[in-house]
Amino acid sequence: MGRSETSKYYREYKPDLFWQSYIECLWEYHIAPQILKEANQLYLPDGSPQLILVLKGSYDRYFTDGRTEHISGSVFIPQRSSAVRIEHESGTKLFGIRFKPYGIRCVINEPMSEFSEMSFPLYKLLSRKDTQELKTAAISSDVNKKLLGVQKVLTKHFRALPVNTRIIDLIKYISIDHGISVRELAKKFSMSVSTLEKLFNSYIGISAKNYMKIMRLNKSVRYYRTGTSLYPNLTETGIEAEFYDQSHFIKDFRQVTGITPGQYFRENNIFNLFVISSIEKKTEF
Repeated sequence: MGRSETSKYYREYKPDLFWQSYIECLWEYHIAPQILKEANQLYLPDGSPQLILVLKGSYDRYFTDGRTEHISGSVFIPQRSSAVRIEHESGTKLFGIRFKPYGIRCVINEPMSEFSEMSFPLYKLLSRKDTQELKTAAISSDVNKKLLGVQKVLTKHFRALPVNTRIIDLIKYISIDHGISVRELAKKFSMSVSTLEKLFNSYIGISAKNYMKIMRLNKSVRYYRTGTSLYPNLTETGIEAEFYDQSHFIKDFRQVTGITPGQYFRENNIFNLFVISSIEKKTEF
């Protein structure tokens, strides 16, 4: 299934200029019967927290450690350090808001370390009234009204990041250099490792080390996706993604997904590949 065919079922929209500093995109995903098999697959963490509104149907999330959950309402999906296999009910329709790694803190004004990888009911964060208002806007068939309505609700809860936080600069730098060590990163920004980790736990929700690992894995998927051969060389893929060597690449991939990169690509996780490939950079300023 090619990009144009995929776009019939999955679409992304740019937010308004103001929200582009905090949101990567708004998206719609219709799991029609003809794409159910491709949609039900293993999804890698992508470094982006999300708000997801189930407009119709439901889906189940299966984590590699055995945890499971059923999603049928409006939820906050925090950062993930591990892959999750998703099984959708046929005909499910979703609307989502994919935030930049730090962007969610401008809407949900709580430390991200308070949340696990499991979903969290959105009404407990935004109120039942605003959650319903989000859903009402998302259902609109008029794209402009849809996007304006959703962003209007988010604006009610907006709170700017403290001017002295370095988290945006840190994320921006990591988007350029995924291979830097935590110690080197802290030194570059003239802070202690403990201060750096506190920033990541508060604003991102996972450690700096795990975040950088996720960025490298996503880069490997984008590189693999654009490779000229059907199955590009995994050694080259790992090096391109700034892993030290192939064994390091395979070890980290297995740790996050439970399978090797070769197994993952052979499973042809087309929609995960499409979504990851559509985000060329995690931060654009």
